[in-house]
Amino acid sequence: AGVVAPAASADAAVAQGTYHPVTSSRLLDTRSGLGAPKQPLGPGATLQLTVAGRGGVPTSGAAAAVINITVQSPTASSFLTAYPSGQARPATSSINYQVGGTRANIATVPLGTGGKIAIYNNSGSTSVIVDVVGFYASAATTTEGNEFAAVTPNRLFDTRNDVEGPLAGKSILTTYIDFGTNGDQNSSVRALAVNVTAVGAQGSGYLSAWDGNGSPPATSTLNFADSGAVANMAVVKTALCSDCGTPPPVQFGVYNGSADTVHVFVDLVGVYYNDGTVGLRFSPLTPVRISDSRKPLNGTPLAAGQTQQLTAPSSVADSSTVALVTNVAAVQPTSTTFLTLWKGGDARPPVSNLNAHAGSTVANGAVIELSSTNKFNIYNNAGTTNFLIDVTGRFRGPSTSSAQQQTSKVSGFRTLNATSERRTDSSSR
Repeated sequence: AGVVAPAASADAAVAQGTYHPVTSSRLLDTRSGLGAPKQPLGPGATLQLTVAGRGGVPTSGAAAAVINITVQSPTASSFLTAYPSGQARPATSSINYQVGGTRANIATVPLGTGGKIAIYNNSGSTSVIVDVVGFYASAATTTEGNEFAAVTPNRLFDTRNDVEGPLAGKSILTTYIDFGTNGDQNSSVRALAVNVTAVGAQGSGYLSAWDGNGSPPATSTLNFADSGAVANMAVVKTALCSDCGTPPPVQFGVYNGSADTVHVFVDLVGVYYNDGTVGLRFSPLTPVRISDSRKPLNGTPLAAGQTQQLTAPSSVADSSTVALVTNVAAVQPTSTTFLTLWKGGDARPPVSNLNAHAGSTVANGAVIELSSTNKFNIYNNAGTTNFLIDVTGRFRGPSTSSAQQQTSKVSGFRTLNATSERRTDSSSR
């Protein structure tokens, strides 16, 4: 009759789907031979990357990893697909990029056989770099992590509106946030889901986002090469400011690793917290494409200034689904533009999810909050563009009572005050 697996313990059920931030750590660099052979990833090739047991991810007990994927010097416009090792490659993409240059994108990837993920390159050859920033717990662990609260996208800062102007090269911008009434929610915050955008660069370079303590990490959050806008979603570990008074505000830092100035703006899309209340938990899904306006599948090409309301299919969203973890791509827009995605029924927030040059194909990760009927909106600012939406997981609320707690928690996180200050990086980098 076979062997019946033991039921997961109550402690494991409590931990499953919670998030554990880690100090950003490099797992793969095909330029140096870290994690894979020292050679570019060729056309149609797939590499296997061990994630479990490295970079703060446990050898067991991790269901999915949150990684930042960077491509450098690709010889052709192409895409990479990251997916669980041992499974069939899905018809989705994790990062889309143009020939030449450097591009980064966040991806939440379920771990497969042996705690590994597979990374496939469609065409040309490219160097590939992967940094891990956190993981979601599986039922195999009893160590509880952090709950998630999806919030209405909110711009935390924008140096274009700052009298100090763009962020100088080798400089750090630290943001301090008080959540709730007089900071009464601060102590529970562990990480933030944000969208980071660089624009108006005077040269090529990179930005790194981290908790703001000490020197910046030796990893990057996004890379830029010209004055155009480049965005990347990031899950950033936070800290409480140690010398800012009582209650101490939540802090994180953004470092400009280039020698030249660049404007930076950051939008908040979610909060990871731990205070004993029940919030949203992550459930990994087999990556699947839910929208492709080229077919068309669940959406048609977007005209300038147009908003479309779409419905998440039942294959990825059930009655307890609050938000989807996605990869969204703009495909060959006729004009330089940006896309914004948000909860169905709400007013469009004054933020952007991804920025694309005319004729390019650009992707960015996005957490899309859903309405009670699983609807969401997508807006295109200029020109006409096709778009793709791939889903890799979802955030769910386990019960009606927890949904009420979640509503109260989100209200607290939506009440915030953010300030920023700058300093020069004093480390020898």
